[in-house]
Amino acid sequence: MLAAKRAVVVRDIDGLKKLVDKHGDGWEQIGREMGTAPNITQMFTGNAFYTHGQIKYHQNQELGIADPLQGHMDATNQEVQRQLSQGHQVDWAQVSQAVGLDVLKCLEICQVDNGKARWTYDPNAFSWEMADRMKAFLADNYPAPATPNFRAVSNYLWVDREDCIHMSDLLQGNIVWTDEIKAQIVDMRRKGMRFKDISEQLSPNLSAQKVAGVYHQLQR
Repeated sequence: MLAAKRAVVVRDIDGLKKLVDKHGDGWEQIGREMGTAPNITQMFTGNAFYTHGQIKYHQNQELGIADPLQGHMDATNQEVQRQLSQGHQVDWAQVSQAVGLDVLKCLEICQVDNGKARWTYDPNAFSWEMADRMKAFLADNYPAPATPNFRAVSNYLWVDREDCIHMSDLLQGNIVWTDEIKAQIVDMRRKGMRFKDISEQLSPNLSAQKVAGVYHQLQR
């Protein structure tokens, strides 16, 4: 069965399988979490799962045609690893020059994650410096309605990709209202906290009105 969607190259097949299991046909969310556009072609053959990128790669191998993206990706990964092994921060301009691609494309295809920092929201220690860097990068390279590539964001900040996605959602005031978060809201409210203070405990950019709405729904 072949889904008629425009294809993008997706090489993390195991990660994609997990996201398909998690989100089903929610391709927009899958695309965001994979750090690609949401237009992914899927093909099922029995229990096997293939993406357009893998199909094209294997077709090229059978025909003896080199995959140019794979070559650039390997070269990018090697140059980044070389710089890291020397104790340097990644110089993306130097990577671009060595590989022969523009900086943004290098950021998008680099698969190296060595030593990336974690980025979790702590209301007592949150700084807007990293958040502003991410917002500026997204505005410059993926202005709306473009779909952000969070692999590029992760490499630019040298921060875990899933953390970048999560923090981007929080900065937009988006939050998943899990049972755990709802329980936290109820508990903080019992302690006499204002909705404004509760919202700041959950996100740097969450409105008190949203928190109040969730709380009042729970009290019905």
